[in-house]
Amino acid sequence: MTGDILFPYKPGDWVMNRAGRVAKVKSIDFWQGEYTFDLVLFDSTGEKIGRESPALGGPRTFEPSCSIDGWERCKEPDFPLRPQWVTQGDGSRVAMYWSPRLPPANWKRPKRKSSRVWAGLALVENKLFKKALEEIRDGHNDPRDLAKRVLGGA
Repeated sequence: MTGDILFPYKPGDWVMNRAGRVAKVKSIDFWQGEYTFDLVLFDSTGEKIGRESPALGGPRTFEPSCSIDGWERCKEPDFPLRPQWVTQGDGSRVAMYWSPRLPPANWKRPKRKSSRVWAGLALVENKLFKKALEEIRDGHNDPRDLAKRVLGGA
C-alpha cells in the first residue's frame, strides 16, 4: 500500500537532472520496489515539450513512468534559463542550466476516502417509502401506480 510510503517528490514539484533538463512532476508512484514518476517536460524557454519517447497510443503531453534516478527537486526555474557556472562536488565548475536544489519532499500520499456508497450517509426514515418497500415485498407488481402513491401526482 502506498499510503505509508514517503515519496522524495510530490505532484507539482519542479525537478532538474544533471544535464539541465527541467520538468514538473505530474504524479509519482512506488511499484515493484522502485519509485517512478510522470514528468511534464519543459525547454529552456519554459515551453512545454510534451512526450519525447514514442507514444504508441499512450499519453502525448507528458513522459510516463520515468525513473527518478538523476533527478533532483529544485526551486521553480526562472525562465528563460541561461547557462550558469555551477561548482560540482569535486570542485570543478561546469556551465549548465541551473535552479537551486531543494531537499527531498518526504511526502505521503493522502489516504483515500472510503469508496462505499453509503459511508457517512444519514438515512432518513420515511413512512411512505417504507410502505412502498413493504408492498414490493408483498408482490406489488404495478410500479407506476406505486410511484404515484408514494411520490404523489395524478
